[in-house]
Amino acid sequence: MKARALKRIALTLLAVWMICCFSGTDLAATKVSETVKLPVTGMKVTESYASGAYYTKLLTAMKNSAGQKARDRFVMIAKSQEGYKGSSKSTKLAGDGDKGIYTEYSNHRGVAGYDWCAAFVSWCGEAAGLSSSKVLPRSNYAGGKNSSGKAAWADPAGAGTVGTFHRVWSNDFSKYLSDYKPQPGDLCLFMKSSNTWSGTSHVEIVISVNDTQNSDGSWTFTTIGRNGNEVKQSTYKSNAPRSKNSSVRKFKGFYTPNWSAAAAWTASDVSGIVIPGASKTPGKPTLTVSAGTSNTETAFSWAKTSNTEYYTIRIYDSTGAEILLRGGIEGTTFSTQLNAGKYTAKLASVNNTAQEWTFSDVVSFTVAAAAPEPTPGFPGLDPAYAGIYLYNGTPVIVKNGRIDEDAEGLTRDAAHPDDWYYCSAGIVHTEVTQIVPYDTEWFYVKNGKLDTTMAAIVDYNGGKFAVAAGRLLREYNGLIQDPAGSDWYFVASGQAQTQYTGLAQYDGAWFYIVNGKLAVDFVGDVQYDGAWFHVDHGMLAL
Repeated sequence: MKARALKRIALTLLAVWMICCFSGTDLAATKVSETVKLPVTGMKVTESYASGAYYTKLLTAMKNSAGQKARDRFVMIAKSQEGYKGSSKSTKLAGDGDKGIYTEYSNHRGVAGYDWCAAFVSWCGEAAGLSSSKVLPRSNYAGGKNSSGKAAWADPAGAGTVGTFHRVWSNDFSKYLSDYKPQPGDLCLFMKSSNTWSGTSHVEIVISVNDTQNSDGSWTFTTIGRNGNEVKQSTYKSNAPRSKNSSVRKFKGFYTPNWSAAAAWTASDVSGIVIPGASKTPGKPTLTVSAGTSNTETAFSWAKTSNTEYYTIRIYDSTGAEILLRGGIEGTTFSTQLNAGKYTAKLASVNNTAQEWTFSDVVSFTVAAAAPEPTPGFPGLDPAYAGIYLYNGTPVIVKNGRIDEDAEGLTRDAAHPDDWYYCSAGIVHTEVTQIVPYDTEWFYVKNGKLDTTMAAIVDYNGGKFAVAAGRLLREYNGLIQDPAGSDWYFVASGQAQTQYTGLAQYDGAWFYIVNGKLAVDFVGDVQYDGAWFHVDHGMLAL
């Protein structure tokens, strides 16, 4: 009789437990007393938790969240708990346990000893000061109900009591809906053992999302939450199956809290937070910005802060989008070139060893569009001066005391009329040594200056040209000797006829030409105009 009675009692307790678990009703285990009150929110934690490292990390995240959006504060607090391990002892809640079922999160929610994925989410929301009625409802179970009996984070109609539920599958789960990109601070809701919109098996907090959408329309994102009785990060694809080759979907969708109803914390709000072992906390930096223009760099500077290993700077455009993140800065300055527009920036001093950081106040600044550069003037130079002037080691054409940007091609030096220079926009091309065109003629310049002493056969653009007194002999036709050597060339309009091989007449005589050059070493017979002729050292033998 006693055995049957005990069996009935056991079955009754099992039924109660199953009803409570699957209906979302809280079944409280013995709760460890909470005597330590958090600053800002007033939420209480146990002395055991407050004695450990994760309490310090929580306070640090809360303090560093000043000026951050509520969404970012929620994520920062969740990430501060990464590595927390549950305990097999209900009174040991510091986070350094043996991966047992008891945690600070479930103890606070009154469900010590039970699955705690939802308790962790609710605990982070409360620690972040998010209103349960306006921003993020609380729940002790992933598929639990709120006080109104509605799904806390999603329901079959596709909306929670507050916030927004985003489905990622069509009603019959056959088609993936790729129109929603998960956002940090969203809750990721896991499917039960079969495809159903009723109930949720697990929940985690989205902390980051890849910028680029996958080719199949899905998004790769990273979460934090309960994983084997430890707070861990995990990375998923939003269209993943529950298991390999399974037709059951892994995720129902994402729940976005009502962030519009959540305010940022100010520096004043967190000023009373005292971090245990505060000597490891980096000092708060003061960021100074010297805005440049769209073609000059904007400079950032700050004074060195205590307990700091390096600095990280973030720059945001006028829409609030982060356009630059630069970490590992060991000095106290940074500069970069930005497009014209309005920006904000903030600096973090980082103690990487202690995993602590402190943000500066947000600084706003404007980068102006660069004004057209004025034509350089020359201090101390007569404003009426015209001629050549050496500017930063480069000769320039000056008119009325300024660079003459209209000066193109060969230009006379007004101060020395016999000198001419080859230039563009008033800048002398000292790198040019060749013939250049001017007023239907060609002239030889050396290092950008007309060389009237030049007399030679010169190379230009694959050809050879006869130059005398610095001018191309366009009027000359016939044989001409290179003044700079002993070779003779057959030219037409001053250009050596390098494509020609044959006999050519000059000064009453005939000569044998090979590739435009007199073949003075050639002795032999050549054919010309249907007849054969004997050539002796390049000259026709009569």
